[in-house]
Amino acid sequence: LRNFRDPARCRYRSCAIVGAGGTLLGARLAWLAYATSRRELESGLRRLGGGAELVHFAAQRDGSRPQWFLARIGTTLHVVFRGTDSTVDVLRDLMALPETTAAGDTFHSGFLRGARAVAAEVADALAAELTRDGATCDALHLVGHSLGGALALTLLGAGLLPPDDAALGGARLPPVRVLTYG
Repeated sequence: LRNFRDPARCRYRSCAIVGAGGTLLGARLAWLAYATSRRELESGLRRLGGGAELVHFAAQRDGSRPQWFLARIGTTLHVVFRGTDSTVDVLRDLMALPETTAAGDTFHSGFLRGARAVAAEVADALAAELTRDGATCDALHLVGHSLGGALALTLLGAGLLPPDDAALGGARLPPVRVLTYG
């Protein structure tokens, strides 16, 4: 992850990796990513308090893409990826051959393919929320447990988040932090 060793190479305004210590809130969000329905996830977010609201939920229906959700808590957006929970997820974990991006960076192929499978939908959900009337956003947290943490790191490290304002409907991507667990 060359971009993280050399902050000058980070394509975004601000990048940080929060290690296993992370935050309790991040761990709770990572646990909620295992919800099997939108209703279950919304219920879990309500129990967190703090006005947590579900913005987008992408369930893993056909197995072709990882499960994730976008939530807002105050002025922070959280893109949260589920960890290994299905046979398709196990196969994604096992697809460990290196794959090189157009930029020349090498990633675990299963993680890179998973991040690529959701990148456009994540970008669209972020753009919609960042351009919503009256919405302010001071930070973006990419969160995940196990496979979910690898997907969060890969999404950022491979430059799959929208790098410019035009890709986000004129909105600016806030500072990004990655929280991984397990």
